[in-house]
Amino acid sequence: MTQDEIIRMAREAGFEADEANFIFKPKNNRIGIQLELERFAALVAAHEREWVELTVSDLDAIIEKHYDDEMDLKAMILDGIAAFKEKNRV
Repeated sequence: MTQDEIIRMAREAGFEADEANFIFKPKNNRIGIQLELERFAALVAAHEREWVELTVSDLDAIIEKHYDDEMDLKAMILDGIAAFKEKNRV
């Protein structure tokens, strides 16, 4: 997750963000921030659940790449993991 995504979610949750100092405070100078924190936590959790799946064509490309390698299963699995991480910026 990037800093810009965190700032966007904090604002969406109801915080004012001072990007230069990475400081968040509730809007309207309220004392309690429980609601904003709960909303922010829910947004972060939802963002973390948004995995991008490998498609059939992704898997076909991995198999095709290793077809001449006597279908090296270990290499195919490692390439599959790398492709998944790349799509999900892990």
